[in-house]
Amino acid sequence: MKKIGLAIVIILLFIGTGIIPSTAQNIEKPSLPTSRGNTLYVGGNGPGNFTKIQDAIDNASAGDTVFVYDDSAPYNENINVNKLIYLYGEDRNTTTILGYVHVRADFVTISNFTIEYDMSVWGSSNVTIRQNNVKNIGLDIRDCSNVTVSMNALQGYTGNSASSLEFWNCSRVNITGNTFTSVDGTMYCCALITTNDCIISDNIFTNSDYGLLVLSCARVSIMGNDFIDILLGGIDISRFSKQFPSHIEIRRNNFINVSYGISLSNCRWTTVVENNFINTSDCMWFLGFGNVWDKNYWGRPRLLPKPIYGWFHYLIPSLMRYLIPGWFQNLVLIPTLVKFDWHPAQEPYDIP
Repeated sequence: MKKIGLAIVIILLFIGTGIIPSTAQNIEKPSLPTSRGNTLYVGGNGPGNFTKIQDAIDNASAGDTVFVYDDSAPYNENINVNKLIYLYGEDRNTTTILGYVHVRADFVTISNFTIEYDMSVWGSSNVTIRQNNVKNIGLDIRDCSNVTVSMNALQGYTGNSASSLEFWNCSRVNITGNTFTSVDGTMYCCALITTNDCIISDNIFTNSDYGLLVLSCARVSIMGNDFIDILLGGIDISRFSKQFPSHIEIRRNNFINVSYGISLSNCRWTTVVENNFINTSDCMWFLGFGNVWDKNYWGRPRLLPKPIYGWFHYLIPSLMRYLIPGWFQNLVLIPTLVKFDWHPAQEPYDIP
């Protein structure tokens, strides 16, 4: 019996040493996200590492990860992603690509890069663009579905781009946690054209002519965003094609130092609820039906309903905005086609 017991103890010791490592390993580089395939490395000093990102992509198989060290940055090359891969940089502020990045494949993730020029995604689905710095021309996404753009810093400038982020003919879009800025007043921070089923949440739009442009889109939720120091309009929603913009929810956003907060044109079934308009001149609308303004804070406590003017109030700024300095602050409103916020908030909402 003693021999049997000793054998059992020895077996248990072997099992324990197989499960619990005897020493911990010090890892200098950040750990890689898990993936189903192999990992190919670019830069650094490892044996067999690639010197160019495109070479690693070309040699990768579907499902592989391409990890790019910042030791050899900046990478002066153009990147074409035409297969299912996970492309990660070591550090978003130091792993720099001096060229464009173009994606034409499904289930692609790109994270932790500074991209100095153009970035585009065309004809793809299930794409994630996360935690990058995208500068200059911006990010252009067309004919895609199930796209997530999150926690990026997107910076454009008027010389090369009308907006820092554009979606054309897309569906099921999630834009969350991004910061939109511009070098010299990009026309729009973000533009959605004929794009449906969108969530736009927890972004910062600042230092631009317009914050958000929504043209002929349906089922769009705009919640928890900050529109700060916008020269003209915070949100412009209008018709671009045969499709009327419809079923758009604008809820619990901050509009601070904006010439006019929201403009609705030809909209149907749009709700503007529980937003803060602080040092923001006004909102306006033009045609449309089924639109509701309710429980917004209008810069001060209001006992009476807040009027939101339409038609003439829309037409005059469109004609005069480039001709008269300070036109909007001095504009005499014409009370024609008026809607009301019947229950204005008496104090600003706490919107983080």
